[in-house]
Parts: sequence; structure tokens; C-alpha cells
Amino acid sequence: MQFVITGLPRSGLAWLANYFYKGESIVTHEGARFFLGDNRSMRQAHVKALHDLSGDCSSSWLLYPDLLRMVPRVVLIERERGDALRSFKVATEGLPGAPEQVFQTLVKGANDILGLHPLILPYEEAYGVRTVERICHHIREDFDLARLALLRNTRVTQDVHREYQRLSLG
Repeated sequence: MQFVITGLPRSGLAWLANYFYKGESIVTHEGARFFLGDNRSMRQAHVKALHDLSGDCSSSWLLYPDLLRMVPRVVLIERERGDALRSFKVATEGLPGAPEQVFQTLVKGANDILGLHPLILPYEEAYGVRTVERICHHIREDFDLARLALLRNTRVTQDVHREYQRLSLG
């Protein structure tokens, strides 16, 4: 894997994955989920993703900050924790589990990766030219102004409930 863009849930990572998925580059949002077959644990799925993807834009890397040592370029999107938690609770409402506990684990992971010296950028509701250019430069991807213009006003979000059902059913 050439790069990971991570941050707390609901930080625009699905949109960023959409922007960077182009040409020969296979970039996913929460890509480890695609490798959960063959009785792999979530950690093992992340290891498989390291080998099979060009890049990933996912909060789940914060569960395994040690694995990010194997990624040459890491970007951390910083979203105000209260806003991220409120949005995460809305997205996960009605699902089993404790969203606040999961969220706190992700916050700890975000703190742990600071020692890797990632590029740290603030969350933006709609990522602008300067921010996307900085990410592109850091992860060594070409900046594509036409693609940014095409996606600029597009809202990309994951259907968390449907994805949870899919993963639960195998």
C-alpha cells in the first residue's frame, strides 16, 4: 500500500477515496472489509489490504496504528471530536455495540499515530483545492483539478446500516 488517509469517522474519508480512485490506482474506503473472507480477523484483513490495495481512506486503520508503520505515507484528517462523535452516533443509531467505546478506541489510535509524523490536515465539509493539493503532494499522486471540480459538490457517504448487515451475514 502506498498511502493511508485516516481520521475519526465521518471526516470525509469516503469522499477522499472517491477522489483518489482513478486509473490504475485501487483506492478504497474501509477497504479491509473486502478481505474479511477466509476466516480472517479484522486485523488480518487490514494486513491483506496492505498488500493488495494502492491506498485506503478509512477510520479503521486507527484500530491498528502499529500497521501504519508499514505504510510509506499517512495523512491524518483531524475533525473536532465532539462533532465527529455526534455524527458517528447518528450514523450508528440502532446498531448493536457501544459507539462511544469504539469511538474512544479510534481517538486513542489517532493519538498513537502522531509518532509516525503523518501529514495532519483539518477536516473540511467540502475539501478545497489547497487541501487536496497538499494531500496529493504528500501521497505522491497527481492533482486533478477537473476531477476535484466534478466531485466538489458531491456528498459521498456510506450506508452504515446496510454495510453492517452485509458484514454480519457473511
